[in-house]
Amino acid sequence: AYEIYLFIKGSLKMYIEDSYYQLSPGDMAIINPDELHRSIADDTVTYERIGLNIKQSVFDNLNTFNTNLLTCFHSHPHGMNNIIHLDKNEMEAFIELCDKLLAAQSSESYGNDLLCYSYLIQILVMTNNFYKNASSFNYVNLMPQVIRDTMKYIDDNLTGNIALENLSDQFGFNGNYL
Repeated sequence: AYEIYLFIKGSLKMYIEDSYYQLSPGDMAIINPDELHRSIADDTVTYERIGLNIKQSVFDNLNTFNTNLLTCFHSHPHGMNNIIHLDKNEMEAFIELCDKLLAAQSSESYGNDLLCYSYLIQILVMTNNFYKNASSFNYVNLMPQVIRDTMKYIDDNLTGNIALENLSDQFGFNGNYL
């Protein structure tokens, strides 16, 4: 699924492909289905986040000729430029729409299905605008270079013989250490 992840408070590390980031409150990760990712919270600190997972099929009925709501998910290089930062007002507006979506999902009132689509469209338009207007993507990748190089080597050689000995020869480290 496509994922929008807004980090609100606490301490959280996010891994996206071969990158590792320490998130700050207001950071939003925009991840497409082809990008491997994982978040790890510091379990000594309470953290809060909003995660939206949206299946591809949902977009089939939402995109128009003029507006492709998948743009923010596919306009960045694979595993790069996934994180933007929202200011306080942007974060509050996003949270408010998510709260409305959640309320509509759990309601059985007349028209709640249409309200769900309406709020989801607003969230996606807002997210695309946030992404389009992001001033920079200068998040520091905290993943050690040797790990990034090892992951790239493995990815490039998936069909070959990848053994600890090969990794040791390639990177000058003990294969067991890697």
